Amino acid sequence: MDNMRYVAFLDILGFSQLVENSSHTHEQIANKMADIFQCSILSALRGKQVIVEKIPNLNISNKIKILQFSDSVILFTKGDSQVDFNNMVLCLNYLLAQALVRGYPLRGGLSIGQLYYKHPILVSDGLIKAYRFEGKQAWSGVIIDRICYERENIDLQKVIEPRKLVSYEDVPIKSDHSDCLDKHEKHYVINWPLFIGERMPSEKEIVDNFSQNNDSPRDSKAEIILQETVRFGLKNMGYEYLPTFKYNETGKKVLLLVRTELSE
Repeated sequence: MDNMRYVAFLDILGFSQLVENSSHTHEQIANKMADIFQCSILSALRGKQVIVEKIPNLNISNKIKILQFSDSVILFTKGDSQVDFNNMVLCLNYLLAQALVRGYPLRGGLSIGQLYYKHPILVSDGLIKAYRFEGKQAWSGVIIDRICYERENIDLQKVIEPRKLVSYEDVPIKSDHSDCLDKHEKHYVINWPLFIGERMPSEKEIVDNFSQNNDSPRDSKAEIILQETVRFGLKNMGYEYLPTFKYNETGKKVLLLVRTELSE
C-alpha cells in the first residue's frame, strides 16, 4: 500500500568515469559503496558497536531503506513522523560526509510524498520531487524540500538545535544553457560539513578527497561544482565525530561509535 514517507534521491558524482577508468573490478566498487551506505546509516541510527558483513546487504535497517542503481541512490523512511525526519536528516549528514572522505561526492534532494515499494518496483511522487532538486544543483549537497518541514507534525528546530544538522544556504543552481552558474537560491540543506573537520580540515584535503577516485581533467562545469563544494565545506566546517571503519579478525567490518544520536 502507499504510505507518506521521506524520500531522498542521490547522484554519485563522477561515477561513470570511475567505473570506466578504475583499476578495480565492478564487484570491488559495489562492495565499497555498500560499505559506505551500511556503515553511515548504522552509525547514524545506533549508539553502540555494530558489525557490518562484508557481503553487500544494503537494507540493514528497517528505519531507512536504501536502493542503488548505477550512480543513482534512493533512501526512504518507514513513515512520515518527526522521528522519521530526524533519522533521514542524520543519515544523510553521515552519508555525504563518509562518502566524500572516501572520494565519492554525492548530490541530491530530500522530499516527501506517497511511496509504494515492493521489490523491485518503487513508485513515489516524492522521489520525482527529490530527483528534480538533485538535478538543479552545482555542488555536492542535498536540498531539503520545504514541504518536508512545513508540515504540522514537524519541528525543524529539532534538527537545528542543539546541533546544526541542517543549514539555510545560498545553493548554486546550474544553468540550462551553459557550463556557468545561473544563480544562487536560498534553501535549507543537509549540513554535512559539520562532520568533516577531523578528516578534511583544509581546502586542499577537501579537493584531494573530492577527486581521489577520478583523476580525469575537470571541465568548467566540474570545476564550478568542486569550488562550490569547497566553499560550503570551509564555511560550515565542524568537528562532530565521524566514525572510522575497521575489519576484525573474522573478516567482518566493525564500526566503533561514541554516542547515541537517536533513540531506537
